[in-house]
Amino acid sequence: MPAESLYADLQEYFEELVQRAHKERVLIVSPSLLMMAIQVMQAIVRDSKMREQAHVIQVEVQRLLDDVGRLRDRVGKLDTHFKQSQEDVVQIGISMEKILKRGDKITALEVENASVGLTGASSSSITKATLKNQDLGRQDFGHKDVSNKEAGNKDNGEVLPFPPR
Repeated sequence: MPAESLYADLQEYFEELVQRAHKERVLIVSPSLLMMAIQVMQAIVRDSKMREQAHVIQVEVQRLLDDVGRLRDRVGKLDTHFKQSQEDVVQIGISMEKILKRGDKITALEVENASVGLTGASSSSITKATLKNQDLGRQDFGHKDVSNKEAGNKDNGEVLPFPPR
């Protein structure tokens, strides 16, 4: 016999039993209504526990937000450090290029001095050329390029390390 039909028969033929159960605060239900009543009761209990724990959840969420804020600040500081490091590397590269250019100028000067010495130039003319080249080097270090035009030569777009003779 199906259980649902027993519940229907009980409601239909045993009215005084149903009235007595009602007075005693007993609820007579079918199996499907019983499952639904259990689920409703579970939901009520679960909601009650959630309401009790709501303040705990809010405190934990606030702590989590504080941690995320600190993380954001630290990432910002780290980003600033990375940008500064990158800028320092660029500045080091610029200094390295200047040093290499200066070394090339010194090497070119030594080669020129050696060839001048072979042609019989006096030591005083070599000293004057060296002083002029040193002065020119100081100008270059201050980011001032001397072009061929300023040195008195034709303008072919080449930058000379020292003025021609």
